[in-house]
Amino acid sequence: MLGLPTVPAIIKNTVPDIEKLEMAVIENIQRTDLNPIEAARAMSRLQDEFGLTQREVASKLGKSREAVSNTVRLLSLPSEIQNAIAEGKINESQGRILLSLEDPKLQISIFAEILRDNLSVRQVESKIRKIKNKLSGAEDTKGEASFADVETKALQERLEEFLGTKVQVMRDGKSGKIIINFYSQEELNAVLQKFFKQNGNQPF
Repeated sequence: MLGLPTVPAIIKNTVPDIEKLEMAVIENIQRTDLNPIEAARAMSRLQDEFGLTQREVASKLGKSREAVSNTVRLLSLPSEIQNAIAEGKINESQGRILLSLEDPKLQISIFAEILRDNLSVRQVESKIRKIKNKLSGAEDTKGEASFADVETKALQERLEEFLGTKVQVMRDGKSGKIIINFYSQEELNAVLQKFFKQNGNQPF
């Protein structure tokens, strides 16, 4: 597919069958054309079939535990919504926002509106905020704060997905700070590499 005559490879002849299967699942998740639901099912399989914790799955995939957790949670959505995510009718971010509603009937209702009105992520968040406010009887100002929290969490998840490590986004009004966690020199180097690569520079 690459048009190359040879590629570098590692051949392992003495790997137990169960480990071969685990490696095959992990390699499958790394495919760039894998949709979010396929990835979630593969991650869930690593947990259920191979007894790995979410942190262990994250380590093997080079992702944060939070990113793995958020992806696997998509499997708790109604099958109709899962299929829509798999087919690209709605995106993963919209699916995650629907998870903030605990009632499957409400999830399906908002999902139908997304398809009918081609709602953006922000519009979905706004609708869900209004539903929650109505259900709880909360004031709209409290809803605005909740909306900001949803935006902050979404940003945090995107950064964790990109950097492959735990990230904290803390707001204080319009200002705030971002804390990037690393647990070894190798992890720090990997984070720096991603930043410099985006800027077209080399790490110092």
